[in-house]
Amino acid sequence: MISHADVVKRSRRHNHEENVWVHPFSGRVSSWLTWVFINIGLSANQVTMLMFASGVGVAVSLLADSFAFAVLAFALFRLHVLLDVSDGEVARYRNQVSRFGVYWDQLIHTFTYPAILAGLALGRLFGEAELAVVGFALVGMIAKSTDLGVKNVYYRVLYSSGEAPAESSEGAAPGSRFGAVRRLVGPVLHISGFDGLLFFYAAAYLIDGSAFGLETRDWVVAAYSIIFTAVALGRVVVTARRDKLPMRRDFRR
Repeated sequence: MISHADVVKRSRRHNHEENVWVHPFSGRVSSWLTWVFINIGLSANQVTMLMFASGVGVAVSLLADSFAFAVLAFALFRLHVLLDVSDGEVARYRNQVSRFGVYWDQLIHTFTYPAILAGLALGRLFGEAELAVVGFALVGMIAKSTDLGVKNVYYRVLYSSGEAPAESSEGAAPGSRFGAVRRLVGPVLHISGFDGLLFFYAAAYLIDGSAFGLETRDWVVAAYSIIFTAVALGRVVVTARRDKLPMRRDFRR
């Protein structure tokens, strides 16, 4: 049996610390899952397909519109992110890194994220929620698709012009004012994505309340739709003004 230490040595990415910051849980745990995959003989592409299946499972679970399935959706999304980290580690260990591996990885995200919001919207519609909830979810879908599209367009422009992408900014000194801002913004960014949406959406089932005709979990959907829209518009503007694609890792300490 191949040891865990050997798997870590041969599969760890060069910017491991940065990856751990972006994925605090998955970046620390993934090597154990990778160790299992290596020892049972799975390829990187097979792990990627498991990632895709878990992402689809999130969207399907949300159709049920129940607390149990909302918890399942959150768990499946955590597995989805974990597999997203692990498939790269398997690829590096087996020397299977390829452009098409990256292509399929990114394509899965492009499909999965809007699908999760679609599943959530349909689930609430089947649960006879107010139409406004579906409207918020649709706005979130458009925003998330736009956010993913900005990245694709940016790299397409660079490819067409023959330029190399700009490197991420390095963390500011801990004592600097901008470093303090990063320490403040960083945790907010960690909960502003689908992890936060699905966690708070499931937790909202335990809070019996409503306001303006919307239940607590519907306000979670509305809030995250606004967040996704703000992030997408911010990325559009910053990318155009600075000629650099802003990424979450730019706020690493």
